[in-house]
Amino acid sequence: MKKTVATGDMVRKKSLKIPVTLAILAIIFDLVPNVPVAGWIEDIFVTAAALLNILDHALPDRLAWIARIVRTIKWALIVLGVMVLALGAFGIYGIIRAIKG
Repeated sequence: MKKTVATGDMVRKKSLKIPVTLAILAIIFDLVPNVPVAGWIEDIFVTAAALLNILDHALPDRLAWIARIVRTIKWALIVLGVMVLALGAFGIYGIIRAIKG
């Protein structure tokens, strides 16, 4: 009985992840607004991570090894995105400091 209840809860949690992810992508909210290149890069990383998250949760249990690969790529992409945005912010900060003298 417990196994059935737990499986039902897991199905409900998995079925909610796709609509929630799509809703987050549909919201007009930018982490990096009004900065053309940085905003685009951030959008690419967020969208790719969300799509990989959907793919990760949509794979059946018999393809768990593919799900692990997708999960690893997703987290590597998130770390890379944070690093790129941080380096861009430090670069802009350095340019502003150099201009101000």
